[in-house]
Amino acid sequence: MGFEKRFFTKKNKEVRVTWATCRCRNGAGGSSDHLELQVIVPDRKYGVLVQRIEANKDYFILNYTQDIKRHDQEYSLGLYYLHTFSRVELNFQSTVGRTLNRYYAGDVSNLTFSMGLRYLLN
Repeated sequence: MGFEKRFFTKKNKEVRVTWATCRCRNGAGGSSDHLELQVIVPDRKYGVLVQRIEANKDYFILNYTQDIKRHDQEYSLGLYYLHTFSRVELNFQSTVGRTLNRYYAGDVSNLTFSMGLRYLLN
């Protein structure tokens, strides 16, 4: 379930806010939330996102413990930029994430950077 709201400014910019959530039940189960803010202009896109993921929540709680704080949880914050040059797109993304109880053993922090280049055929 989620929503997306788009706003347009007088300077030909689009601002887009997206929120999505998933509350899964049965089987392994888990839940996630995703909040994203984008600013879009004719040849560029900027964005920031915040994300929370709880993996295997139902399975862990039902089979091992009632302590909800001990299961695998991830929190992430990311920034990205996309620039389009006629038929070529160049993008950069950086994400910092904190995983609590990864594999139910300990906490882990990750910092990732990525860069992409895409040629548009049509």
